Amino acid sequence: MLQWFSVNFKDDLKLRWGIYRKFKVFPSRLHYYNWVFKPGMFHHHFDRLELLGDTVIGNVIVEWFIKHYPKLSEGQITALKSWLASRKFLNQIALNHKILDLATFSKKFKLKPEETDMPGNMLEAFIGAVQLDKGILTARKVVITLMEPHFQKIDVNKALPFNFKGKVLEWGRRYNKNIYFKTEGEAGGRSFKATLFLEDQPQTTGWGQRKREAEEQAAKEFWEKYLQPKDIK
Repeated sequence: MLQWFSVNFKDDLKLRWGIYRKFKVFPSRLHYYNWVFKPGMFHHHFDRLELLGDTVIGNVIVEWFIKHYPKLSEGQITALKSWLASRKFLNQIALNHKILDLATFSKKFKLKPEETDMPGNMLEAFIGAVQLDKGILTARKVVITLMEPHFQKIDVNKALPFNFKGKVLEWGRRYNKNIYFKTEGEAGGRSFKATLFLEDQPQTTGWGQRKREAEEQAAKEFWEKYLQPKDIK
């Protein structure tokens, strides 16, 4: 059953018009946005909206770069997505649009919200609220409006991080070496351990919150220990 938050008419109208002025979305079902902008009161709903918004933002990023950069590989697009959907990047966009002006925080929130990841988290939750209220097309439109100007300024070649896993596998193909990874979850699935094998012999180990991160770390260790840039251009 949906939970509604009682506000007086003045506060109701202020939030509706505040959202419209900043994001050109006029709320129909205001309770979704109260879940976003009163996170201390609706922590459970805030987290779920944040998850939904994260999915929308990630999909928009991937689709945009597939359309505009047809030569980028899956790995390169994934790297760009990780960067553009990072808290640091989303925090900056949220602060630029002064999203915290719409929020009400409880006295228990001791830190300054602008000095935490709250702006980016709130932006994700807001996108989730827009989807529930207005539908996926409107939510995607808001993401594109906020983020496309940043996409267009990116020098893709400079923005892409060095791909250690790709370089190590490239070296293996070049010199006919059998390189592969064995990855397993640890600590209840909250982190992963990856071991790089060369000709069936374990070489280096990496850890990460995701399988890809662990394998990248193992590849980085192998690269720095055995190869270095002198062997691969």
